[in-house]
Amino acid sequence: MGQHSSCLIVGGGISGLMAAITLQRQGVAVTVVDKGFGIGGRLASRSVKSGTNSQGYFDYGCQFFTAQIPQFQAWLQEWAELGLVQPWSQGFPDTTGQMGVGDRSIPSAQPFCYRGTTSTRSVAQHLAQTLDIRNQTRIERLDWQDSQWIAIPTPPDPGHQVKASEFRADAIILTAPVPQSLELLASSSVVIQPTQQQQLAQVEYDRCLALLVVLERESLIPPPGGLYVEDARIQWLASNSIKGISPHGYAVTIHATPQFSLAHWEDDLGAIAHHLSTNAAPWLGSPILARHVHRWKYSQPRRLHPDPLALLDLNQANAIGPLMLAGDGFTAAVTPSSVERAALSGQAAAQYLLKLWSKP
Repeated sequence: MGQHSSCLIVGGGISGLMAAITLQRQGVAVTVVDKGFGIGGRLASRSVKSGTNSQGYFDYGCQFFTAQIPQFQAWLQEWAELGLVQPWSQGFPDTTGQMGVGDRSIPSAQPFCYRGTTSTRSVAQHLAQTLDIRNQTRIERLDWQDSQWIAIPTPPDPGHQVKASEFRADAIILTAPVPQSLELLASSSVVIQPTQQQQLAQVEYDRCLALLVVLERESLIPPPGGLYVEDARIQWLASNSIKGISPHGYAVTIHATPQFSLAHWEDDLGAIAHHLSTNAAPWLGSPILARHVHRWKYSQPRRLHPDPLALLDLNQANAIGPLMLAGDGFTAAVTPSSVERAALSGQAAAQYLLKLWSKP
């Protein structure tokens, strides 16, 4: 890699992890920072305990993996061989019995849906195991000094014993949702060209309210455990116990529609839970023992950037190191899967950087 040997990746979802692995395998020193408690972004899984000592385990972000592009199919096959993922179903029914996957307006054969063998987060944990990961770290400003990028984190809470250290790198890849990356750039000494700023600002996301419920007995969701509802309030239901990741409790994930999520975003959590559980009652068929609501502000991209990544034109290409944006809001691949888009975008950013650095 010559004198260019380090990269900071902001965002620990699958896009950031795939970029980091691709760079690390080529000898680049990589640090991944993420504001969350756990790695994986929307590869999110957690447990919820009830008062009866039963414990449900939930995938509450990404529900399954599909792969329609050979490059990502190879990764999925590798994860399957390692026992990290396994086939779940070739599509899921809706309430009329019609089978489909995601955007069913795409006229193609339904791809196989893979689930994490223990959870979707386990894939992120596998990718992260050899990486330098800094969780609970929010970057508040970027600067360019002494021929390197400097990323300055938000100061820790008062009384915290550890001082927040700045990060230095030859290049930066931002893989958080585009609006969050633009907020970071706006607070930094980084000036984006107006046309590029406008194009990036057009990337939009739907919101999603997720309700996790632990039930007294198994739900009425039909096998294989996923159901498209798509009424005014609920878009998707999943029985994590039928799915095979919640062996010690009957656990159902309820994803609200984008319309309901936007309209009720600021509602009291109890009111949100009441609305969604009432609507889901015909498929739950059991008393609820415990519940938890999670807000996904950037759930699914609604409007995409047309390229697999964005290399920022800072008008000082010879003086400032590369600064790129990547993630599931970027695509050059025709796939309905946000996970696949994110993974391919992260790889594309890493490969672009390697190519750039390989030039004499």
